[in-house]
Amino acid sequence: MPEEGAKNPGERKAEDTRELTRKVDAAQWALFFVWIGIALLARAGLGVSMLGVGLIIIGGLAARRHFGLKTEAVWIVVGVLFVVGGLWRVSGMTVPLGPILLVVAGVAILIAELGGKSLIGK
Repeated sequence: MPEEGAKNPGERKAEDTRELTRKVDAAQWALFFVWIGIALLARAGLGVSMLGVGLIIIGGLAARRHFGLKTEAVWIVVGVLFVVGGLWRVSGMTVPLGPILLVVAGVAILIAELGGKSLIGK
């Protein structure tokens, strides 16, 4: 007979998953604030700052995938956009990237939704 208040294996697994998700999220936010602080102190510029934020987002997604946690495609898009935007800015491109990325992101979301796959989540 199980002890009163004891959790079944499914409840323990869900609780462990929530705790791991919380830790990954906390680590990602901590890295974000540390990076922004360093970038501001070093006067790294917008391009380097964006690149770092994009890498933190992608790194967090990689950690989630490694631990078998849920990821949403929208965060992959956001991370890639930050990396591309940072590289664009660092490379000194003169064509404005913002409008181009907005159009590409909108078209990608539209195509995915019309094709039955959601990029925004469920």
